Amino acid sequence: MITNYQQALEFIHGRHKFKKAPTLARMNLFLDLLGRPDKHLAMIHITGTNGKGSTLTYLSTTLQEQGYNVGTFTSPYLVRFNDRIQYNNVMIPDDELVTLVQKIQPIVQQLDQDLALTGGGPTEFEIVTAVMFLYFAKKDIDYLLVEVGIGGTYDSTNVIHPILSIITNVAYDHQNLLGGTLTEIAQQKVGIIKEQVPVIVGDVTSDVKQVIIQQAQKMKAQPLFYRDDFGIELQQTSNLWGEKFNFSNQKVNIHDLQIGLLGEHQVKNAAVAIQAYLTLFPQITSETKKIIKQGLAKAQWPGRFEMLNADPLIVVDGAHNEAGLTSLQALLEHKFAQKEVYLICAVLADKDNLQSLCALAQNPKHHVMITNFDGPRLVSDPIELSRKIKNSQAYETWQTALLAALQTMNADDLLVFTGSLYFVSEVRAYFKEQGENENGN
Repeated sequence: MITNYQQALEFIHGRHKFKKAPTLARMNLFLDLLGRPDKHLAMIHITGTNGKGSTLTYLSTTLQEQGYNVGTFTSPYLVRFNDRIQYNNVMIPDDELVTLVQKIQPIVQQLDQDLALTGGGPTEFEIVTAVMFLYFAKKDIDYLLVEVGIGGTYDSTNVIHPILSIITNVAYDHQNLLGGTLTEIAQQKVGIIKEQVPVIVGDVTSDVKQVIIQQAQKMKAQPLFYRDDFGIELQQTSNLWGEKFNFSNQKVNIHDLQIGLLGEHQVKNAAVAIQAYLTLFPQITSETKKIIKQGLAKAQWPGRFEMLNADPLIVVDGAHNEAGLTSLQALLEHKFAQKEVYLICAVLADKDNLQSLCALAQNPKHHVMITNFDGPRLVSDPIELSRKIKNSQAYETWQTALLAALQTMNADDLLVFTGSLYFVSEVRAYFKEQGENENGN
């Protein structure tokens, strides 16, 4: 019997993460038994290798700026489990989470018995998805932005019928589940394209674009592509912690947009969100432009080149795959080219980030420090990984790496923690606790 928050989390996390045979049948049966809480929600479905959370946040704050009530479903969480399910940027309360898990538990147990011969009942992510639908079914909600967990076709969220689909990009990640080539990965992502539902697409390669076009034609869905149908023009800005740009599509130009997140990749994510908004609301007025400007300016997404300390300058960035680390490198070499940069990196063992880490270490101003953390999955051994990365050093713990960096750094240098969202989460929690202790809280 589940009676408190901790027991609810233990019930969720105690479930299998994956099943051998991917299928949506189990999730559909699960929701049928729950009364289809997803049935009457106006949903926007978002997939992509990177940029899902940022794009979702830009769109969410813009919709809220217009006065709409917005629900969001994201993964993984950075601070608390409840981060994943938010209503107008407020996390699901602990007591409501407990109540919903209590409601779900007997149905999960029933499915465990009914499906025992075909792999068992719902997975961890299927349960979290069901909790999310139940929560928002009870709320006064105008739009629900649903982020895919992994892939698209067989993701637990792909039981929905959205009013709009978004594919932020396609890059290498989760190859063991999605396939070893970009076109194979794209085949999984395009599974979220639904019949006659528009799809907004970020910056993708020509091969991936063809996969998307073919699926869109098959589903009679209109695709709108970054570069072809909408785009951005970066502007110079004196603000180190933000980007300024112009947006344009075939109908409108919007000038002097600003976001608080750093990097051209974040501007591309913002462009996807703007085009998504304009697809939902095609009547463009001066008020529309004002809403977009103010909505984007309010967007915050923790763990994405987020400053934790100003002096010395310490940031965390959740780059955890090849594309993410490449974007981080581009940002460092554009905005921080004159600084000595100390990179404390910890990566999960199932991520193939060697090439990107080597590229980071090639810059003579970059000091790469490979380390460890208490991750939920196996972490790459720092000594073994460091041997493969020229000009890098290994540290047994990230705390010793931090101490070494602080003893070496000058006042103008930059320290970056990166390599895994789980790692970034642990580091953020540490610095937050340190800040509270210093403030006497």
